[in-house]
Amino acid sequence: MMDFQEGVFQYKGVSLAYFQGGLGKSVLFLHGGGVRALTYRRFLRALLKKYRVIAPDLPCFGASSTPKETWGLDNYAECLDKFIGHLGLQEVIVIGHSMGGGVALNLATISDRVKGLVLVDSVGKSNGYSNNKFRYKFYIEKTILNLTHLGSLPMFLITIRDFSGNKLKRIFQWPHIIKTMEKCLFANFTEFPKVRIPTLILWGDKDEIFSVESASFFHKNISASTLKLVQGNHDWCLFKPDALANLIDQWIVSNKF
Repeated sequence: MMDFQEGVFQYKGVSLAYFQGGLGKSVLFLHGGGVRALTYRRFLRALLKKYRVIAPDLPCFGASSTPKETWGLDNYAECLDKFIGHLGLQEVIVIGHSMGGGVALNLATISDRVKGLVLVDSVGKSNGYSNNKFRYKFYIEKTILNLTHLGSLPMFLITIRDFSGNKLKRIFQWPHIIKTMEKCLFANFTEFPKVRIPTLILWGDKDEIFSVESASFFHKNISASTLKLVQGNHDWCLFKPDALANLIDQWIVSNKF
């Protein structure tokens, strides 16, 4: 990707591939499960206009390797904490979508270098679904809504390509990756008193995976949080990258980080 420089960070035998570019305040973006950082390239390019953007492929996805162990959100957070130190960042704003949001939440509890947090339709409150019901909603219902309600066929095809490509690339590791994803997606975050930094919660008003009640729960339990509902489903941020970038930029400016 011409706008970004590529790099690889090593952590406990795991290779973390990442992209970085731009100037200004440092922003770390953590993508959702099953895809890769560059699935969100339109959003990342919008952020590049004002910020230094760092976007890793979370282990199990993209160009990063797959851990031998079944990682949870805490393992991902520990890896990202060491990664931030490796880059020499003293202050960073962390943005996470879905599974990446759960990683961001955990990262905020262990790193004092995280000064701001943006949760986009985030993991962190279990919805109580059975595995089969969750898989139906994640693979079937979400796919149908992405195609029929958001009306962006090119972005839909990019998402399917990246998800399918990751699965084919790791076909023999896929059962292990599914266990990792489910461990993260069903997690219940409980350490809210440790999240004292300004937090922006952005949520699709028709999120079929994590309902608006989850957004309200986060808002209630994170003391310095702001909640904004956006028209769309769980993946609205992929289809409205400029709207996402503008909402985040306005919040960063208003908080004077």
